[in-house]
Amino acid sequence: MGKNYNPKLEDSLIAKILQNPEGFSIAEDMVEPFSFVHPPNKILWRTFEALHDREIEINAFTVSNHLDTLGQLDILYSQADTSLRGGELIRHLSGYNDEYVRSTSVEGLALQLQNVSAQRSISEFLSTAEAKIEAGEDPTHVLSYLEQESGKVSLSTGAKTSSISTSGAVAKEIMEEYIKAKKGGTKYIKTGLWVFDHLVGGLYPGRLLLILGTSGSGKSLIMHNILYNTSIKGIYNKKTEKREIIKAGLITLEQQSGEIGKRFIQMISGINSLDIEEGSLSDKDIPEFQKALKKLKESNILFDDSPSLTLPQLRAKMRKMAFDGARYIVVDQMDEIKLLGRDKSYKDSDTKTFALKEYGREFNVHVMLAHQFRKSAGNASRKGVTDVGMEDANEGGEKGADIIFTPRHDESGNYGIFLKLRQAGRGEKNKPYRLDFDLQRTLYSNYTGNFNHEMIPEEMESKNNFGEF
Repeated sequence: MGKNYNPKLEDSLIAKILQNPEGFSIAEDMVEPFSFVHPPNKILWRTFEALHDREIEINAFTVSNHLDTLGQLDILYSQADTSLRGGELIRHLSGYNDEYVRSTSVEGLALQLQNVSAQRSISEFLSTAEAKIEAGEDPTHVLSYLEQESGKVSLSTGAKTSSISTSGAVAKEIMEEYIKAKKGGTKYIKTGLWVFDHLVGGLYPGRLLLILGTSGSGKSLIMHNILYNTSIKGIYNKKTEKREIIKAGLITLEQQSGEIGKRFIQMISGINSLDIEEGSLSDKDIPEFQKALKKLKESNILFDDSPSLTLPQLRAKMRKMAFDGARYIVVDQMDEIKLLGRDKSYKDSDTKTFALKEYGREFNVHVMLAHQFRKSAGNASRKGVTDVGMEDANEGGEKGADIIFTPRHDESGNYGIFLKLRQAGRGEKNKPYRLDFDLQRTLYSNYTGNFNHEMIPEEMESKNNFGEF
């Protein structure tokens, strides 16, 4: 098979998964059993799938045991050394220490195998098409065959076509959504920040909210505030007259989960994280601290603090969170998402935002993403920019986002957000709106002219409460 078959690549990926089983969740999105040519490797990959689906760790013992139970262990043999068979082959691959395996990531090996498999499929169906032409078959039949087979290759490389719908199906879906929303089953998740919820409805599955700001502007803080409102404190439901706790996922690429947990403790109780770290809580603080810990424990947030993820790794984690019930996922922040084989470019931001929006649509969750940009107000190359705070949005991944906002505060202690809508919404686009801020608890709330963080959204009656800057 020549260049369309790479025995070493196949063995290397199998060895990598045996040595790094967590990598399977990344590779399974790119590789199928048919991606392999060597029959034992197909069997091993199906075994990986079976163990992963049953949430059993992939290692030499579990793989050997599974195949032995099926009576397939003894049919395994090595491509390079036919004397290696069965369990001995699996143990050999588990300890395979080739430089190629050490220096190449699971994602890199899986992408290479995906490409080789696609090239092999294309060569095969082109050869078949050529034979059909030489046999004198009708050109339309040959073209139909090529279209069908190329579609299969597109699916195997991630170019899906199952999203095609008729206009009737789309109209039906819209009507069903309206009826459900009218009965109280809206897809929107309220954030507890009434100005945002009123203007854009809240968080909606399949959409991307991009929070832009310079270093220290409060990007992470406002995302943590929304998590606090939805998943710790809960959002007031007018129909049930109760607070609803929303399950959410938090993928924090630059802070540890414990650091964010302490911020939530501060939001709940007003206790500073420094006092916790120094063990200097007063007798009066201890009961409040214990109550806050209990509240955090009972919250509905899934934490992941893996540093510097690639897009396939991020997708795997988002899929797991969505499977576990998360209705929206927060990613903090964009700069820590790696694109393999690429130098940093402002175009990378659009690549990342489009990818995350695609994942949100795939898993039917809202995605909230933070990104740090640098101010360059005097850059004459940007035309038509009317607000200094949003001037770098064009280089901050704006194209993939549905809604963009930047946190704001001034020297007078005024806080707020600047909203930029890329979708239909209420009110004016590209406009700053005022919020209240409790410095002790690091909590944003609806602007009322005086601070009252317990005010529920339904009590806000007038647009004047927006408090424009």
